[in-house]
Formats: sequence, C-alpha cells, structure tokens
Amino acid sequence: MVSIKKIGTIDKMGRIVIPVSIRKAISADIGDQLELSLENDILTVKKAISTCVFCNQANDNMKLVNGKYICADCLNSLKD
Repeated sequence: MVSIKKIGTIDKMGRIVIPVSIRKAISADIGDQLELSLENDILTVKKAISTCVFCNQANDNMKLVNGKYICADCLNSLKD
C-alpha cells in the first residue's frame, strides 16, 4: 500500500480537493464515486465499488440503468 500524506483546505462550500497523487493511487477519475466513512475521528475516503442492485456482485460487465448498476447475468435474466 502506498503511503501519501497531504494537507487540504475545506472551502466555503464544504469541498476539499483531493490531490492528483492520491487520486492516481486509488485510480479515481473525474465523475467516479467515492465512499466516505467516519469512525471516531478518522475519515476514510476510498473509491466506491459498483455492485449489482440485484445480486450484489461486482464485475467488469456492469450496466448503469436508471442510476442503478446491474450485472450482465441479472440483466439477461430480466429479459427472460
């Protein structure tokens, strides 16, 4: 695991810029969703993994349908 530490500033809108080096380390790109979690005083940010709304599996054959991800297998079973 890569260890990177950076300092960011929260702007008036509550946003913080994630430095390029950190975005590259987690393979995050513009438009990707990030998962934020808070435990005690530790904020964790990681790239969200898209899972199928029906079977909860994650794979490379996901289709976005009305804002929900559906895997190819479940999509095919819906067509039947």
